[in-house]
Amino acid sequence: MFNVIELLHTNGDDAVREAATIGLLEDMQNKLLDNEMDMEAFKQFLKNDSLKWWNHLNEFWDGNIN
Repeated sequence: MFNVIELLHTNGDDAVREAATIGLLEDMQNKLLDNEMDMEAFKQFLKNDSLKWWNHLNEFWDGNIN
């Protein structure tokens, strides 16, 4: 699954990358939060580009990105 998410980020067009970030990564984050799970421990499974967008989402929701 994590390899597929990375492929969507690295090989997809803008719409596919956005769907991978908003549709998949953000949904995973919400599920982890709903279940009171540690999102930091989950990061170890993400590949380079997916991890970049995972962190971007966290920065956005923390108010560090407009």
